[in-house]
Amino acid sequence: MTRSRGQAPDSDEAGDRDQGAEANPGQRLERDGLGEVSVPAGAYFGAQTQRALAFEVAGLPLGRFPTLVRGIAQVKKAAAAANRDLGALEPSVAEAIIDTCDEILAGRMHEQFAVDVLVPTDTSYNMNANEVIANRATERLGGALGTYSPVHPNDHVNLSQSTNDAIHTALHLASREILQGVDEQLAILESSFRDKSAQTADVIKMGRTCMQDALPITLGQVLGGYAASVGQSRLAVSREADALAAVNLGATAIGTGFGAPDGYAEAAISYLGEFTGEVWIQAPDLVAATQNQEALSSVAARLRLVAVSLSKMATDDARQGESSRDDARQSGRAPGGRLRHRGLDGHGGGRARTEPERLSDLLLHPRIGAPARARRTHLCAPLC
Repeated sequence: MTRSRGQAPDSDEAGDRDQGAEANPGQRLERDGLGEVSVPAGAYFGAQTQRALAFEVAGLPLGRFPTLVRGIAQVKKAAAAANRDLGALEPSVAEAIIDTCDEILAGRMHEQFAVDVLVPTDTSYNMNANEVIANRATERLGGALGTYSPVHPNDHVNLSQSTNDAIHTALHLASREILQGVDEQLAILESSFRDKSAQTADVIKMGRTCMQDALPITLGQVLGGYAASVGQSRLAVSREADALAAVNLGATAIGTGFGAPDGYAEAAISYLGEFTGEVWIQAPDLVAATQNQEALSSVAARLRLVAVSLSKMATDDARQGESSRDDARQSGRAPGGRLRHRGLDGHGGGRARTEPERLSDLLLHPRIGAPARARRTHLCAPLC
């Protein structure tokens, strides 16, 4: 059996106690490879999580990032099902683990994922999850918190796994869920730009380059260009999501699969697909997939590029009316009043109308219509 990094393989581990030791009120004593540690009596996490709480970097607990918590729960659930089928885990223990993971997937106990999201090692993520699941599964089977009997965090919840495959796979699941949400929001934005492009196809304005007026262009063409840029971002995001389908679950610590029974990787990945309703495949080379995380790095880079593209559009929006405002200051006319174009409400004849100065004004322009209501997404905090 493969244990998480940092876990002493031959220690008494959490749950063993000195008979003479007593916990403080509201605390329980647990023991791991480093000795005794006090844990809040009602906590589902245990000794190793309590030790990791000393490393507060971002000040944000893992539980504040539900996509990652759900990803970890899906991995632990798939692992338990695979180990059960292969005879490595008693059915009653496996079912208690699976039921506990379902609770986590339903949004319960996320506050028990207490380690800092920027804790120096992701082993703390893994052990936090193992302890929470083990304690709740033990409770389900009639045991007491902290006893880890009949369900142990390493011997049962982490069976056939390492942090290096379990957490890496969970990050793939979480990132894919995030990209799906990003794609949904970009689809709304692309559709809105295309609708506004059609509505403003005959609105003529001055195109600008080098911060100066250049040549005439329709507002519809400008917004059509925005729509095309968003569409390109959507295609790129989709490719990133597809690349995340290859996972290293079953690779264990260094990619060799040491400690996992034959057939475990295939069974666990199959269950992962069944439980999530998505296609997951084994990475072509498990050693390379365990050592390197190009897919996750590529996702981070792609999200930055999407943000840059949207930021550029926002900057262009802010520049839309500069020419009109400059003329207004010189002539005393209302901003945008120097352009004449066909009416957006169907009235032709070159009827004079003030051009909306910014995209934000355009989207709320009474003659064009208010935008469709859409949920806002903060792309800078995708895990929240």
